[in-house]
Amino acid sequence: MVINNKKSFIFNQILFLSSCMIGGTTYAFQKIGLTNSLPFWSAAMRFLIAGIIFLCLCVRKRLVLNADTVYTAIMYGILYYAIPFGALYWVGQYLPSGLLSVLSASVPIFVLIFNALLQGNKTTKFQVGGVIISMLGILVIFSHALFFSINVNTILYMGIAIVAYIGAAFATAMLKQRIAVVDHISFMSISLIIGGVILALSSFIFETGVRAFSGISLKSLLYLAIFGSVVAVYINTYLTAKWHIAKVSASRFVSPTISLYIGFVFLGEKLSINDYVGTGFIFVGLLLINYKRQIASVSNEADSIRD
Repeated sequence: MVINNKKSFIFNQILFLSSCMIGGTTYAFQKIGLTNSLPFWSAAMRFLIAGIIFLCLCVRKRLVLNADTVYTAIMYGILYYAIPFGALYWVGQYLPSGLLSVLSASVPIFVLIFNALLQGNKTTKFQVGGVIISMLGILVIFSHALFFSINVNTILYMGIAIVAYIGAAFATAMLKQRIAVVDHISFMSISLIIGGVILALSSFIFETGVRAFSGISLKSLLYLAIFGSVVAVYINTYLTAKWHIAKVSASRFVSPTISLYIGFVFLGEKLSINDYVGTGFIFVGLLLINYKRQIASVSNEADSIRD
């Protein structure tokens, strides 16, 4: 029993870190992909490709269309994929990635608020404190992104981004509430296709231009569809069923930090004192977010040994 628990713990940590690594690269690939493609159309194709891949997986396992799975998938497809990603792909053309990272880090805070309103799993004071400290770490790291010229358009873009992240936070809290009653593969397939279809329709209504992908935009699309959606969505859904929602959403703090160190190691980019201090805040915050879980793990291990 103890060995199995340790294997499960290590496996889940590897999945979490993998999700953070993928998340740390998605902003860059989105920026690259938008150099010669339409925002709504790019997001639509990303999710449709990922949804079709999951749909193919349902061939081996029957597609489940019960009320709980379909309802949750539709809501998630609208609130997590269609609205937030459509908005973020669009404002990503105008706002720097550093500022978007700061705004994205607000998601765990909104997640905890919605989790409380929906009467989800109890959140400890340590977890709340960990989220706040980690958020401070992001603010320290990307403090330079907070100094920008303020005008009506910038405020509008930021407002759209915040509303999008609030929608994503609500969808995350809702999914945690319903994860036990949905078929995971069917849910992922339906929600991605719903989001993709809505974004494709939005593209035909609001966008004009070439909808073909080639060169760097095609490579970006395939990366985002396979790794940024198929792999990341599978990991997120799996961990949502296993972990407390605060721990799952903590990837919002880790992903942008990882992108900094990837740039340092592979691209020769320099790190500032703010990067190191902010990373320290995030590390302490993650320890607090995981504090209760660690105690429970030790207790379970002790009980297993006594048995």
